[in-house]
Amino acid sequence: MDPRMDRLNEPHARPLMELIRSWVTGERKFPNVDPNDGGVNARVLFLQHTPGRMAVESGFVSRDNRDPTAKNAGEALDYAGFARTDYVRWNVVPYYISTAVKDGKASPREVREAAPYTQAFIDSLPNLRAVVFCGGMAKKAIPHLKLPDGVDTLSTFHCAAQSYNHAHQREHILKTFKKAYELIKSPLLMNTVDTLEYEARELHDLLKEKGEMKINKCNAYVLGFDRYFTGKPCKHGHIAERRADNGTCVECLRLSYATGKGARRAERGLAMK
Repeated sequence: MDPRMDRLNEPHARPLMELIRSWVTGERKFPNVDPNDGGVNARVLFLQHTPGRMAVESGFVSRDNRDPTAKNAGEALDYAGFARTDYVRWNVVPYYISTAVKDGKASPREVREAAPYTQAFIDSLPNLRAVVFCGGMAKKAIPHLKLPDGVDTLSTFHCAAQSYNHAHQREHILKTFKKAYELIKSPLLMNTVDTLEYEARELHDLLKEKGEMKINKCNAYVLGFDRYFTGKPCKHGHIAERRADNGTCVECLRLSYATGKGARRAERGLAMK
């Protein structure tokens, strides 16, 4: 048995585990927090979108899981200077969508419906100073949450390889994690009201510096855009904007509705809003 299981009733982990256990139903199962992290004493909460298959395997949301996302997150946390007791990691859709063999993806609707879980988790952290939303899907939870006064909101890319292996996205992750660390060491460095605007402006400047001014899907998510434009044709040859949530060409969508296909999909409940 994983030795961490014996530590889940330690004072820093027990309140969160009692909360999580209260959520478990026949249909929904949840991972454990990692007792090697800060638990209720954490000052920074890192939120991703949903537990992956390695969390299913281990039973923990942990930087020690055997997957690239956990490894990259651990590297970024170490770079920023965090001690394990400084933070706790969790997900905006906290229950398992993934299986032991396949990673699942949360939908915007699931993020919205899971907001009460996330809010309760946040409200259980009395020493919280900052929440870092990692990835576009995690960021979609922001409008549905109310953070305590004095708690800053930061956002960056997901730590998955598809983001972390790109230099400018990795640089943004590292800078954001470092900023979160600086907040708990020097609380006056950030103005809560301006934090998200600052993050978007910093990413824009970083892209400009790298000569990558065209916004791709990942960048659009972090900047909070509904659409983005690459200048490249879609598979049907349209040079048009794409949807930031799924990369669909908006001209393809328009033509789909014009020919009646979109309307039929909407009737079946399959069309995106």
